[in-house]
Amino acid sequence: MREADYYQILGVPYDADTATIERAYRALARRYHPDINPAADAHQRMAAINEAYQVLRDPQRRARYDALRHLRRRLQILAPLDDAPSLRLATHWRAALQVQQHQWRAAWDEQRERFWQKVEFLFRARGYESLRRREHSTRVDVLFRRRKERVLIRMDFAPVITHKRLATFLDALSAWPRVRQVAYFGWNTFTPRAVREAKAHGVFVYNGETLERVYRQTRARYGRPPREKGPNG
Repeated sequence: MREADYYQILGVPYDADTATIERAYRALARRYHPDINPAADAHQRMAAINEAYQVLRDPQRRARYDALRHLRRRLQILAPLDDAPSLRLATHWRAALQVQQHQWRAAWDEQRERFWQKVEFLFRARGYESLRRREHSTRVDVLFRRRKERVLIRMDFAPVITHKRLATFLDALSAWPRVRQVAYFGWNTFTPRAVREAKAHGVFVYNGETLERVYRQTRARYGRPPREKGPNG
């Protein structure tokens, strides 16, 4: 479940001072206290209000909560973590950071693997097999072969593929002999200059949307080919 936002529970802005938090708490307590409000969920609402108030009224607990809330927001932008454990399970911010980093890394590895499976499928469906794979922090180079034909691809997981990233790929082509075709698969988008330079050097470029479209077309045409061990096996 998604972690409750204490500021939203009390209905105060994120930069609210102590007096504002106090007034909001008292107004909500008069409205939702079980002795006053006969609603079935009044007790549950009041418990949430008390929990939010106890954290936000204490400067140290509030500072720790703000840091964790900001961290969670940033990590969810990179990889959705709605199913991640509640931050309240980790009482210390370092422990919470480790939990979130583990969850983010697992989500990141899963997304990379799905991306690789789609790229691999495009070549496997056409009779290619993967020969060699070189991994870097945010990119992977894979060499495919079909008879005597060799195709080199790069999968890049950077937020934006710039012409400088493309240039590093072109410089590295000398390390891959007998390559006849080259393709660049970007997880996100390419800058216009990167696209122009790729075409000028005969490099086929595929962003995430293009890969998804070609993948679906290939599945509709070829079906699912037999699975091989993988680029390293």
